[in-house]
Amino acid sequence: MESSQPRDCLELKNKAATNAKKWAMMLADPSQHLVRAPSISPFLASKAKFVRALEIPYASTDAGSFSVTMLPDPNLCLAQQGAPTNIPVAAGQCIAQSIDPSSTTDGFEFSQGLYSVQDGNGNSLGAVSLAIYNIGGTVFSGLLVNITNGSSLVVRAVPSSVRNSTYMGLLGITAAGAGVVLASSINMANTSTLYSGNVPQALSALVLQCMNATGGTRVPVPPASGKFAMTFGSAQFPVGDGASSYSLLSSDVIGVGNVSHVRATAMSMLVTNMAAPINAGGELVMARTRQGILSQAPGNLMTAIKNLPEQLYWRSGNITEGGYAWYLPDQIESYEPRPINDPPPSDNVLIAAGQMSDEDGYVRVICTWVFEFYTPVQLFTRDNNLTWSEHHKEVFSLLLGRPACAGNATHLALIQGVFALASAAYAFYKQHEQVIDKAVEKGFKIAQQATKKKKPTPPSRNGQPPKKKG
Repeated sequence: MESSQPRDCLELKNKAATNAKKWAMMLADPSQHLVRAPSISPFLASKAKFVRALEIPYASTDAGSFSVTMLPDPNLCLAQQGAPTNIPVAAGQCIAQSIDPSSTTDGFEFSQGLYSVQDGNGNSLGAVSLAIYNIGGTVFSGLLVNITNGSSLVVRAVPSSVRNSTYMGLLGITAAGAGVVLASSINMANTSTLYSGNVPQALSALVLQCMNATGGTRVPVPPASGKFAMTFGSAQFPVGDGASSYSLLSSDVIGVGNVSHVRATAMSMLVTNMAAPINAGGELVMARTRQGILSQAPGNLMTAIKNLPEQLYWRSGNITEGGYAWYLPDQIESYEPRPINDPPPSDNVLIAAGQMSDEDGYVRVICTWVFEFYTPVQLFTRDNNLTWSEHHKEVFSLLLGRPACAGNATHLALIQGVFALASAAYAFYKQHEQVIDKAVEKGFKIAQQATKKKKPTPPSRNGQPPKKKG
């Protein structure tokens, strides 16, 4: 009886080809498509779509300047910057979000990034970026935060986060710009509390200094790659470019679901001008790019994006045209599920940065995410996804050559272009299905024959092989 394994192999290949096509369609337009994405290893999980709409009138911008960033991270999946504001915190937390390494000193890599500000209940209050200081000719990157004299401060390292330095120093900066050493030679091997105490005087910023040895030269750079939680007794974050953030962890789905592992499999951002054409002057820059660019203020962010070498992944146009951007991971490894509290790997983000030139300017931003997550609670249907097949890898390679952004008038054409590409790849397989399937089946049979064990020839009584007859 012929083994069913060749047929099972062919059915799996057909299933992978179909899934690869649908997956490409979801990447380009997650608002209309929802499927399981490929992974290096199969895993059981649920999938869900999340949509967030932002209204951005001129009044909520910083003199017309604004930016919106989508990240593939449920802890900080959306960061918006606009009008200057203050974020008051009572018994709150400030969590450092690891971003691309931006400099190397003494053999260590360090990263700039965003801080997500939460209240004592874990509700998101905003997102702030690092500020730059020059003290005595030394450049510091610090977190703007007004801490009153005597306020409690606890610095913790988030479990499982990677910390590249051996020791850390904690430096406070006063309103007059003077440095106050709060702690030095903190052992980075600690997995929980790194520092706990009361600040000796009012401070306007904090700097984490990474060191290469006890008492060694402190390197005044942004926090080391990793994640830090700072709990303040009372504090206020003066956001120069007022910001808000959005976390899926505080939503009912993630909270009630007791999620343990998660990954973002698709994202899209649609920006639409809502003002009258005569009032919609200004520039809108959109991009799919690496996270390291997020250390810029909105105005500088526009310039930084337009200086990117690969124009296939960014676009500049009039605000009246609006814009659309879709997500594709920078590499297969960063597309894998991970424990929900682990810092996400460096990956691509979607950005819209604009400058309104009229006080009646007004845009709407619609952000769509698709997340896959594991939960023991039966809230969603769970199933297993497919591993990366050659067809998935081929589609991924082809998608890298498609534009990441478009204006509103042409974004449907961009989506259709991705659909056509995925359909062409699928049609090629179907057109040559018989040839491919026969090759698969033939290869299986050859492998099967090669692994068949030959019956050994029994030795003679004297230990010599028996003589052949005749």
